[in-house]
Amino acid sequence: MSLLLAALSGVLGFLAFPHFSWWPLVFVTYAPLFIAVEGKTGRRRFGLGLITGTVHTLGMQYWIAGTLVNMSHFPWAAAIPSLVLYSAYHGLMWALVALFYGPVRAWSGRWGWLITVPLMYAVVERVFPSLFPYFACSPLYAAPVLLQASEWIGPSFLTALVILPSCGLVHMIEEYSRGRASDHLVPTAIAALWLMVSVWGVVRMQQVWSAPIRSQPTVALIQPNVTVDEKNARDPAVRKGVYARTEAMTRRAARLRPDLVVWPEGGFPFTFEIDALDHARNPKDSRHRVYSRRLYRLALELGVPFVAGALRRHDGRVRNSGLFFPPGEGRAIPYDKRQLLLFGERVPFADTFPSLRDAVPGMSHHVAGERFVRFDAAGFGWVPSICYEAIQPTFTRDGLNAEHSDILLNLTNDVWFGNTAEAPQHLMVQTQRAIENRVWLVRSTNSGISAFVDPTGTIRAATQVDNEAVLAYEMAVPALPETFYRRFGDLLFYVALVLAGLWLAVRNVDDLRNFVRNRGVKGDADRAAPNGGGDVS
Repeated sequence: MSLLLAALSGVLGFLAFPHFSWWPLVFVTYAPLFIAVEGKTGRRRFGLGLITGTVHTLGMQYWIAGTLVNMSHFPWAAAIPSLVLYSAYHGLMWALVALFYGPVRAWSGRWGWLITVPLMYAVVERVFPSLFPYFACSPLYAAPVLLQASEWIGPSFLTALVILPSCGLVHMIEEYSRGRASDHLVPTAIAALWLMVSVWGVVRMQQVWSAPIRSQPTVALIQPNVTVDEKNARDPAVRKGVYARTEAMTRRAARLRPDLVVWPEGGFPFTFEIDALDHARNPKDSRHRVYSRRLYRLALELGVPFVAGALRRHDGRVRNSGLFFPPGEGRAIPYDKRQLLLFGERVPFADTFPSLRDAVPGMSHHVAGERFVRFDAAGFGWVPSICYEAIQPTFTRDGLNAEHSDILLNLTNDVWFGNTAEAPQHLMVQTQRAIENRVWLVRSTNSGISAFVDPTGTIRAATQVDNEAVLAYEMAVPALPETFYRRFGDLLFYVALVLAGLWLAVRNVDDLRNFVRNRGVKGDADRAAPNGGGDVS
């Protein structure tokens, strides 16, 4: 039965996320696991948690197998075991949660565990080194009214609130099994808490929407829908065709008179040479230099601010960049991606062992950027991020604050994942950044989902996956003060952790004293042993 309950938690977990998006399930996902591990040994708890996490990851991130096939040319016979291995690794997060559940609950007492266990889960979730990180509260992007509190408490504290109903359900089942059927305090308190969160969300969204408008820039996103075959093609004519298609779409978009035009990550299909205009034309110029000049010429002809994603070579190494072309200036301001995706853009130990860079097809080893950059367009400061970077809440707020920017601009290429659940999942984990900082998120992708997300986390316009599209939208940018989260980050979450830790210490002070006393006695005995520790004959 315990094994089935652990697996059930995993199934409920992936059903809460896209594609299924049965998001209400996230409030009860962990109840079966917590019931399953009650009274078990540490090793048993660890194993049950591993089952939950592995099932959850297999069902949610199944697309990793197809990505290995598309990007790294793995055969399916190798891709599927790799997916299982990755899922087991990611399942270690749940294994740690289940392992710590026993002692944390024992230290916390009949009521206290309802607070300490959700906080413990949020800590493990935050520190676990995940390849594609997300939060337990992330599925609520489909119901943004429930996410509005994150402008104060951030994603980790909101995760603790999401785990709380699972703990409350376990508590209620246990109380009923002990004949305490009249105990309705816990479920009532949890329901009241989430009712307040919901009411606050409704009120706050209306306040944001009714705030004075600073300006209404129109932005055109170019989604050329470059295919996997085109990405993998070695024929130069294919890349030329991709560029011609993207340029033609851009010229059509220019007729809409946008205030900014944006290409996605890698939208420029050659290696961009930032100094291309500094060199006279030469018949022996490489395709990269020829098309870099052509991109410069396009930017000048557009006459409006223009952003393009491209690989660029600097100091002999490749960087994944977003290029900003101010209108009429004939220059490019680069932002180099700072947080590189492990294995996709950064191969471990490849700087020490260069042969590793080409060990697996499709893997790259780029150089990370060193600073944030601000793009100034349409009267606003836009802080760019590339793909994975906008998943990270601390990185995102640091970028906004470092450059005193007003709008999040994300360039993404999800072509390797195909038309799978990855596309909505990637959008899901980025939308919360808009709420936390009360700014617009403008997301330009190669193959979808390109989107405009307003400061309430509401998706105002979006493309379909695997479609060519020019998505133009007029953004009403409100005049809003900086949020508590943008100014202070996870301060309230850390305060809650400190208070919970102090409470646990006070509650278990006698046990702590006994532990220290016993360690002291043992230490004295150990130190005495080398000197004989006893009688001298």
